[in-house]
Amino acid sequence: MSNGSDIAAEIATGLAEAGTDAGDGPLVATVNREPIDSPVNPWDEISEIEPTTYDIIVIRDSWKFGEIDGTKIRADDLKLMMQSGIVTPTTADTITIADVTYQIINVMPEAVAGVDLYYMIQARK
Repeated sequence: MSNGSDIAAEIATGLAEAGTDAGDGPLVATVNREPIDSPVNPWDEISEIEPTTYDIIVIRDSWKFGEIDGTKIRADDLKLMMQSGIVTPTTADTITIADVTYQIINVMPEAVAGVDLYYMIQARK
């Protein structure tokens, strides 16, 4: 029986193959993380002082008709399935795809036994 990490690796491979099978190759996006200006607690050290980028594989998904309400989810919001294991995205991050940068609005991890298999990302210009 596979553990969660094995399943996550299979999903990452599947995401890359999906892009290749579509003819364009894997869709590589970049998660952009700005440095932390000050520690959360005064006794903590600043953990990141330079912006950090992470290249990750994603595939575009589409919203179901009933999910788009014009407020929480807009018609032009991206829905992305993102591989796990490289970085856990947050709403403080941005994601760049084909030289266009989007703000991450929502992150929905899909996990089993405490292991993130992949992330569904809502991103907006």
